[in-house]
Amino acid sequence: MRIIKYISLFIILGGWSVMLSNAQEAGTKARLAHSHWECLLYLDFAGSEETYRNYREKHFLAGIKHVREMMAELKKYGDKNNKNWSKTAPTFFNWHLSGPNEDFVAGRLFQATYQNAVEGLYRESSIEYPLPEDLEFIASNKYRSSNCNIIALSGE
Repeated sequence: MRIIKYISLFIILGGWSVMLSNAQEAGTKARLAHSHWECLLYLDFAGSEETYRNYREKHFLAGIKHVREMMAELKKYGDKNNKNWSKTAPTFFNWHLSGPNEDFVAGRLFQATYQNAVEGLYRESSIEYPLPEDLEFIASNKYRSSNCNIIALSGE
């Protein structure tokens, strides 16, 4: 009888830990969407339209996919995502999570990510009014240093 209690307790706790580990992914999904959309911005500024046309679409669609997964997990698990969310998700994602539907929220998150990344490019240029060539150079370097091509090919 005692063994059955221990086995039952183990199964319950094991199931609970699996549920909690699954619940801790919303922040990771937010970070993945953010990374893909940053890479998309770098491509837009890098001026390599022909070379990276397939990568642009992959980054955009992967970001949308991750936001939808993130929203589903936030709805399903609620506050149980707090630990992963606070450590992993970009801070500004919290400010843009409301809206009439997931596509609206995804659009808000995309725009916020894009704006944040543009501001980062301008800050990195160290010139008050950088020329388009300067931003193109910085963006192409950021695309390579962020391993964006690997991210695009990985499917994550």
